[in-house]
Amino acid sequence: MKKILALLLLLAMGLAMTACERSDVVAVVEGKEIHLPEAKEVYDFYIKQQIDIAMYYGIQITPDYPGYKDFIASMKTGTLNMMVENIAKELMLSNANLALTQEELAQIEATANEEYNGLIEGNTSVSEDAGEEAKAAARALAQARAEEAGYSLDALRYLIHYDTVTQKLRDKIAESVVLHEADVETKYDALVAEQMEAYAVSPTQFEQDLLYYGKTIYAYPEGYRFVKNIVLELPEEVAARIAEKSGELSAANSSVTSALEALGAESAPGGEEKTALEARLAEYKAQAAALTNEIEALRQQGLEEIREHAEEVLALCKAEGADFDAILAEYSVDQPSLPFLAAHGYPVSARSSAYVQPFTDGAMALEHIGDVSGLIASQFGYHILLYAEDARPGAVPLADVIDTVTEQALADKEDAAYKEYVSHYLGKYDIKVYTSRFKVD
Repeated sequence: MKKILALLLLLAMGLAMTACERSDVVAVVEGKEIHLPEAKEVYDFYIKQQIDIAMYYGIQITPDYPGYKDFIASMKTGTLNMMVENIAKELMLSNANLALTQEELAQIEATANEEYNGLIEGNTSVSEDAGEEAKAAARALAQARAEEAGYSLDALRYLIHYDTVTQKLRDKIAESVVLHEADVETKYDALVAEQMEAYAVSPTQFEQDLLYYGKTIYAYPEGYRFVKNIVLELPEEVAARIAEKSGELSAANSSVTSALEALGAESAPGGEEKTALEARLAEYKAQAAALTNEIEALRQQGLEEIREHAEEVLALCKAEGADFDAILAEYSVDQPSLPFLAAHGYPVSARSSAYVQPFTDGAMALEHIGDVSGLIASQFGYHILLYAEDARPGAVPLADVIDTVTEQALADKEDAAYKEYVSHYLGKYDIKVYTSRFKVD
């Protein structure tokens, strides 16, 4: 008993000494402390997320990366700021009688477990017919690797908690925001000016915004028209053979490029080695030329096989009173998924780079709105095009985009109100941050 009491006394003294030294306290908000182990766990998760996002965009963040020290410093600052804000926002909610409910806390726990288990299961490598012991071992290994990489359940739970607190506070503040007509008009003017400036610098950005990003358009650049496109594809068997030969052609062209680079390098071979490489280069070029001819022959074969059907569809499109949209819906393999493109057609100009050249040339050759092209052959088969309408240069009328502009104007005003509210209370709270104590590996 005396030994146990002595041990408890030592532990109490150790805890008291830690509290007095406060060496592991990295921040304090209104007396509530954030300790290094907790911050480190959140930091490990946070920085791993950022590194993964950077990797998605082709950026490798390693100790050799330029500005690596600044990156680490910003991650540390970002982690502490987030954790300080989390405590402060909870205080703000509590003061407004909106503290997280037991149901919300339970939902946070459930979401964290679901996402964490999904992560572990997605990285568990084991056959379906393996025994329970093998499956448990594989899961334990996946979990250990996740923990080592910074993906802990505690950190995931913390970040979900932070997002929940933030959203609840934003929703509360949004209730008091009032949107005026002038706010909408100001936002509209800003959106128009932004796109007009962007399209003046790069007009093809307009078609990319529509085709690839599905953005709302607030201003049209010069020189665009909208064209609807019926595509009658090559026979499936022919298309498959073309795809196969195209893969072989790509490999042959890569070999040509590699050989040319080797011959042009400073350390280029000489003598017999050079002669052998030049011979291989000639073989690669001949192979590429033969494959190109074979692909073209296959394409012509496929076009011939669908010619009769294509002419029948073209006749339907040229008939008096023809419903081009209905014919497109019935016969075309190209069915635009975006409502705007389905309604208006594809944006095309003489400088378009988003389409195969026969399509662009055929679209720009149409002289009048309502004109229908003949059969236009491309690598996809036959196209039949309708000159649907012109894109009138300049601003799109506000009435045409009122819903989107209103939504963005409201979001801007809510965001500004939220930032002002949080900034006000952060300025009133007693907050201390000890960045120098935040040591990371």
